[in-house]
Amino acid sequence: MCSAQINDNFNDNSLNSSIWSTLTPSPGTSFTVSETNQRLEVTLGSGFGGAGIVSVAQFSGDFDVQVDYTLLNWPTANSHSVRLGAPDLGAGPGGGIGINRSSFPNGGTGEFFLLSLPTGDPQVATTQAQLSGKLQLVRSGTTMCGFTMIGATWALVGSGPISTTSTRISLDLGAGSSSAQGGISAAFDNFRTNSGTLVCPTTTTNEYAISIANNGDQNSGSLTHNTIVGNIITASKTVQLGCVPRSLDRTQDNAYEYIACTSPANGDKIIALRTSDDTAVFQLAIAAPTFVLVRPNDTQLFVGQGNGHVTTIDISKRADGSRKNVVLPKRTITLSPGNLVTSLAFVPGGGTLIVVPTPALPSTTMWWVTCPRSSLHTRVLMV
Repeated sequence: MCSAQINDNFNDNSLNSSIWSTLTPSPGTSFTVSETNQRLEVTLGSGFGGAGIVSVAQFSGDFDVQVDYTLLNWPTANSHSVRLGAPDLGAGPGGGIGINRSSFPNGGTGEFFLLSLPTGDPQVATTQAQLSGKLQLVRSGTTMCGFTMIGATWALVGSGPISTTSTRISLDLGAGSSSAQGGISAAFDNFRTNSGTLVCPTTTTNEYAISIANNGDQNSGSLTHNTIVGNIITASKTVQLGCVPRSLDRTQDNAYEYIACTSPANGDKIIALRTSDDTAVFQLAIAAPTFVLVRPNDTQLFVGQGNGHVTTIDISKRADGSRKNVVLPKRTITLSPGNLVTSLAFVPGGGTLIVVPTPALPSTTMWWVTCPRSSLHTRVLMV
């Protein structure tokens, strides 16, 4: 899930996962990142490293964002920076791209604002006494500008050329020296997007597909669970069946799969397969099953048969989560003896079952079976 708008006052003391994710620090970095005290607080241990959060969405084109900061534990010349950054735009002499409030023993006061750009790091000096303020980062075309607020006015720290590549926005605390002391902490608050177009990332969904196969004889076959990531299909597990699978359907809660299976040697049946461990938990003898269909509310299973019958099975859930798998003896529909039921389908809403028998009936004929609560009846629609 990705938010199409980024404005966060961090007041609910729980990081909004639709807006932010936690940055992955360098191995060995000791840190805490927590939304607490109605703000985002970041603390670092000793040595080189950094920690914070980064937006889920990216800004494409121009943007204007700002954030408040407070330096909680901030000794003089502590070799740390708080940053409003654009991490997907690379780095420059001053580190990752962004506007920083920094503290380094580099002459002068050692306390300064720095705009890190690919080809430079313009700076504006400040004092140790300024322990809170605002940072603003603006991209306009191919120019990046960094600002800090002095009094009630935004003051330019610097500007320079920048890529137009889409970028996420980060709020982080970093140490620029392996000898940096630990326990340095800072807080961010009142992040605001003044302008900009957000693009949520394209997510790759792991889909779950099933294939069934005949092993080349009349008495065996297999079912394979396939994981689909993008356009790549990976067979994750194959279950051997002592019959030839003809059709398969899954319950809406994804707990069970029902397989119509035939075998002259082992008998025709419906197999109930538990998806959590691919175990066959139930087998029900059904003559010549050709097609299986789970009712949309997961209460019944309809089995089309080679003798022209449609058999209804109660598969409603028990209290322990298992299924009943009981044939309803008075709910077998005889459409036309000798016909092969080749397909079953529900009209949207789940109240009408469409049955397609062949070959005795014309190809333009369908059987419509209406399923009210109390009874079943059939009618033939001739097209």
